[in-house]
Amino acid sequence: DIVLGGSYRDYILRSNGSLFTDYDAPIEFNEMGVYAQAQTSIMDGAVKLTGSMRYDKSEFFDGSITPRVGALIFLSENQNIRMSYQTGFQNPAAQDQYIGLDAGAAILVGGSPDNIDRFNMKLRGSTGETYTLTGNQIQQNSYTLASVQAGAPVAAGDLGTVESQNVKSFDLGYRVNGKKTAFDINAYYTKWDNFISAVNVITPLYGSASNVMGLYALSQGDFRVVQMDSNTDEEVNTYGISAGLETSLLDVFDLNMTYSYNKLDYAATNPDYEPGFNTPENRAVISLGSTKLAENFAFNVSAKYHDNFTWQQGGFIDAMIPARTTFDASMNFDLPSIDSKIKVGGTNLGGDEYFMMPGSGAIGSQFYVGFTINP
Repeated sequence: DIVLGGSYRDYILRSNGSLFTDYDAPIEFNEMGVYAQAQTSIMDGAVKLTGSMRYDKSEFFDGSITPRVGALIFLSENQNIRMSYQTGFQNPAAQDQYIGLDAGAAILVGGSPDNIDRFNMKLRGSTGETYTLTGNQIQQNSYTLASVQAGAPVAAGDLGTVESQNVKSFDLGYRVNGKKTAFDINAYYTKWDNFISAVNVITPLYGSASNVMGLYALSQGDFRVVQMDSNTDEEVNTYGISAGLETSLLDVFDLNMTYSYNKLDYAATNPDYEPGFNTPENRAVISLGSTKLAENFAFNVSAKYHDNFTWQQGGFIDAMIPARTTFDASMNFDLPSIDSKIKVGGTNLGGDEYFMMPGSGAIGSQFYVGFTINP
C-alpha cells in the first residue's frame, strides 16, 4: 500500500501591532510539504512493515527531511508487539517568530531575524524620559536574568535567532485482546536537538551591558525583563510510559483504566532558558459504566487525577498547577416508544474549582440535561 500527499499553507498575521510586530503591514509567510508512505506485510502477514518520509519547507527556514519506520508483529491472533523509530522537526510557531508584546512581567519578542530588526517599543524610564527599546538592543545588549538576580550582572552576549528544532523518538508497545479484557502498554524515549525555548534576559534602556552605564541603568530601575524565543544547545530528552486496561466485570459492568507517566530530562544548567514542558508526570483515569444493568438504561462514572507540575507560559505567568482529582457522571435513558433519549450528567461533581493553566479562568462544576429525538 502506498500513500502520497502534499500540503501548502499561507500565513497572514494581522494584529495591527497589538500582538505581533505587524506595525505597518501584515506579516506573510508560507510553508509546504510532501509526504510518501509505503506499507507491506511479510512472513505470511505475521509482520506488517511501514516506512514513510516527508519533506517540509517553510519560507524562512531550511527544508527538513524526516523518515520514519515501524513494525507491527502479530504474536497470535489477539496479541501484538509494535515498535517504531520516528524523526520529526518543528519550525518555530508564528508567536516564536513574530510576537512583540509587553505582557507586564516581561516583554515577549519573537526570535526571527526580521522580527528583531523590526521590533521597537516606547518605554518610560524612572525620571519620566521616554526610551525606544529595539530588537537589536535586546539581542546584543542584555544581561542574563540569573546573573542580575544573583547580584553580579553578566552580559548575555549575542542571543542569536530562533531556528527549527528536531526530534528522534523510539516507541515500543504491546497489546493483548482477550474475550473480556484488553490490555495495552507503550513506552517511548525522545531526544530533542536545537530545542526551542524562551531565554530570559534583562535589557537596560540606555548604556551598554559591557560598561558602567548599563549597570547604572539597572541601579535606577531603567531596564525591562525580556523573553526572547531562541534555541538551547543543552541536552533535552523526554520519556514515558502509558498503559490502558479495559475489562468486563460480572458480565454487566465495563471498567476502563488508563495511566501515563511523562518525564522531562533537562539539565537546566542555564537557568535563563524555560523548556515549557507543561505536563504532569503522573496522570490517571478510571471509569465504570454499564449498558446492561437495566433495560433502556446506561450510566458511566469516572475519576481523573494528575499530580502537581510547573507551568511555564512564555513570559505571561510561570506557576505551579496543583494536583487535582475530579469526578464526572452521566446517565442515559432510552425512550423507545418515541424513539428518543434523555441524558443527565455532571462534571467536577466535587465542586472545587481548579485551573488548567495559570491565568485562565477557574473551572467549576457543570450539570446538563439533554433530550434527543429521532423523527
